[in-house]
Amino acid sequence: MAGRHRIKRSLAVADGRRVLLYFWGHETAPRIRNLVCVDAGDALVWQAELPPSDHPDCFVSLERDGDALAVRTFSGHRLTLCADTGALL
Repeated sequence: MAGRHRIKRSLAVADGRRVLLYFWGHETAPRIRNLVCVDAGDALVWQAELPPSDHPDCFVSLERDGDALAVRTFSGHRLTLCADTGALL
C-alpha cells in the first residue's frame, strides 16, 4: 500500500501501525480518500472517510491530538479521528 503513492506525512500509532497521508495531486477523482492506516506488513487496516458532500475534497493535513488524530480537508473541515479505527470522534 505505502509504495503506490508519495507519502506526505506518516505517523506511528499503536502495535506497529502507521497512519499515512498521501499527496493528492496524482489523483483525478473529485473525492480522494488519501488517509489510511497500515499494519507493519503494509496491509490496509482502515481508510478514512471524507465528510459527506457532493464537492471535490481530500485530506491535506495530519497531526496528533492526544490519542486521536487531527486532520483537515481541502474544503476546510477539521476532523478528529480515532487512531485505532479511523472513525470520526
